[in-house]
Amino acid sequence: FVMVERLRKEEEGTRFLLLDGGFATLLEALDPQTPLHPLLWSAGHVLDPERRQLAIRAHTAFLESGVDILSTSCSYQASLEGFSRVLPEIDSVRAGDLV
Repeated sequence: FVMVERLRKEEEGTRFLLLDGGFATLLEALDPQTPLHPLLWSAGHVLDPERRQLAIRAHTAFLESGVDILSTSCSYQASLEGFSRVLPEIDSVRAGDLV
């Protein structure tokens, strides 16, 4: 996050926006004991309340570092097919809600 401050100082007077990045890497750094889901990657975080909180912490860290734009990073591997495969007990409507 030091890079953000350096960029802002070097580019003073120039208009640019910073986008968050490295979401999955940050999730792993915040909680190395909780691996990303093997099929859903960071999208697996929407399935579990504790993991959702970890995703919120990651987005908060990006905001605190000075980014201007947050992406919907947890949706990268989110799909009807993916959620249905991982959670066969849910119907396509519920899988769509998760996406």
